[in-house]
Amino acid sequence: MVFDLQRIQGPDLHDCVDGAVLHSFPKREISRRVENLSEWAPYRASKERRRVLGLFQSLSVDDAFIVRLLSIFTASAPTSAYRDKLLAVLAMENHDSRIESLLELASTAEYTRDEMLLNDIPTFMAVHQMFCLLKKYPFEGWGVRAGRAAIDTFWETEEFNRETNNRWRDMEPSGFLDTLTARLSEFFGEAPSWDEIIDKGNWGPGTNRGFPLQSCLTSVEMKTAVPISVLKRNVPLIPRLLRRQPIWARALAERYAPDLTREGCAQIVDGSQQFHATKNAMTHRSISTEPLLEGFLQAGIGIFIRQCFQREQRNLSESWRTCQKLAHIGSVTGIYVTADLKAASDSNCYVPLMTLFSGESNLQGWFARMDRVRCSHGHVYSPSPLQPPCAPGDTEPKLLRQLHKFELFSSMGNGYSFELESALFYCVLTSIIPGVWVQHHGKPVLRWPHIAVFGDDLAFPAAYVPQVFATLEWLGFRVNQRKSYVEGPFRESCGLDLVRGVNVRPLFLTKVLDDGFSLVDLANRVWTRGHFETAHNRFIDCGHSGWLGIHNALMHAIPLKIRKLIATPAHVNGGLWEWHSDGKCPGNSDTHISSWRVFLRQAESFNSTKFVLRDSNNWPSPVNLSNLLVARLRNLDVPVAPFSSEVRGMGEEVVLRNSWVARIGYST
Repeated sequence: MVFDLQRIQGPDLHDCVDGAVLHSFPKREISRRVENLSEWAPYRASKERRRVLGLFQSLSVDDAFIVRLLSIFTASAPTSAYRDKLLAVLAMENHDSRIESLLELASTAEYTRDEMLLNDIPTFMAVHQMFCLLKKYPFEGWGVRAGRAAIDTFWETEEFNRETNNRWRDMEPSGFLDTLTARLSEFFGEAPSWDEIIDKGNWGPGTNRGFPLQSCLTSVEMKTAVPISVLKRNVPLIPRLLRRQPIWARALAERYAPDLTREGCAQIVDGSQQFHATKNAMTHRSISTEPLLEGFLQAGIGIFIRQCFQREQRNLSESWRTCQKLAHIGSVTGIYVTADLKAASDSNCYVPLMTLFSGESNLQGWFARMDRVRCSHGHVYSPSPLQPPCAPGDTEPKLLRQLHKFELFSSMGNGYSFELESALFYCVLTSIIPGVWVQHHGKPVLRWPHIAVFGDDLAFPAAYVPQVFATLEWLGFRVNQRKSYVEGPFRESCGLDLVRGVNVRPLFLTKVLDDGFSLVDLANRVWTRGHFETAHNRFIDCGHSGWLGIHNALMHAIPLKIRKLIATPAHVNGGLWEWHSDGKCPGNSDTHISSWRVFLRQAESFNSTKFVLRDSNNWPSPVNLSNLLVARLRNLDVPVAPFSSEVRGMGEEVVLRNSWVARIGYST
């Protein structure tokens, strides 16, 4: 593969000529701008360049600054009762009480059902933005509270699951149970064989139980080179797995033994392990890490469930688009509702699923395979009080874990949880809501274009709300009334908020502003929000002056010297966009508008060794992910800097998560 790396100028950045444009990653591009000071005499010395870059990386703001951003926006928002309520909270003297009250206001979202406010869309947009701006921000010291809330939610859900399982054990058969079982049998079809599941096996981007490396070192080559963590009952599957996956077998043979005995490459574990991921400022999300073998096979089962959707002419990966489409129609006409469920992944109860999948022989095969690779036990955070700090320097208490037998069937983190819950909800809706007959390959088939399912996000006709909600509760799920919209013009589904067909999705602050990169990223996002146009089916944001105030505050948090070095016109990747009506910005015109484009000239064999990256400054720039993999495998030059979490792309990001980028061969 031969590449040509060319320098281009501002507006041409988004042109695509004979190939795809690959934008530089913000951190790498900004670093290049800060270090590339050859035209600036005061900064020619490498020591001074390192000092400036170090200063940029050390920039940070505290929680008081973040709250002040909200105060700036709120002060310029249209007058309303909700604005006055928020201003009263912002006026509190105690910082912790102020943050707690802010988050409580944001969590209620009562304004989304205020008919008078919904009739004034610009004011609603301002109120929605005020309440949501800091809703997901990780305030200092709130991590322990959010973790505690997640633990309480998990155990509350497990208690509810236990009651559901007991209810189903004593429940008499019903007519609808037979109807739903028949629909599930029709949807799933014949169960795949173990060999087929192994051939489709895969891993997600996260870590696994028993994986000995850091969570950022989770590429495929890493996971295939470590002992296979596995449940004891699934150890006999290892020889079959390695026969079907020769690359995995070779990776293990190099480290262990050519015969690959079960004992030599297997690490027996007793279940999954729970950890927390950030959800919002009030609570975390509980996720389980599965053993390597089980996680691999779970993903294979998930792929076959996705194929079941394809037989119904549905692409589960794109179903969020259908949810948004129906939500849009529902916000205008009211004929569709959007529904959300509480802890849906943790509410897939064991006994209801076992009962539903025991009626037909093909469903029994599906259940046997899913049940074998699920973790019936897991090390979860204990509901007991937190253990106090136990080591010098520890400032936060430690969370205790205990081995627990799950009442749920599959938790978040299981490789087929998303697909299974989507299939279950889809079959529930199609068992209740009549379908329509359409022609498919010359034959009439029954389809449901008026429903949409993407995980626990549901969209369906409003006329069937009572039956659908009652059935979901019968199965052990709980409808989230705060995030389910049946009446009124507001709808929310799959990251889209709508009022009468207008997109009113707010901007969320989700990351701590602890370096210059995050400050620049937020400043550019704020610039974009302040310059929305009606061409995107949005009103010009009524808080324009508020966005300008936030942007100015962020700009003043970056030293003027650095602002001049990285300032660019709007939409130039990797630069700081300044708020100028004429599109001009300060700084050296030769340094602030340059970026990079990579063209694919010729596709050759995978083992090609020729790379041409033309760059007068010999600066290593990102190229196509697959070619970075080739370069690393061919050991071209010595890697000097980790690519790590900055990898973003299609297809190869799992393989390249631990890739290294350096100068990869140059020609003049």
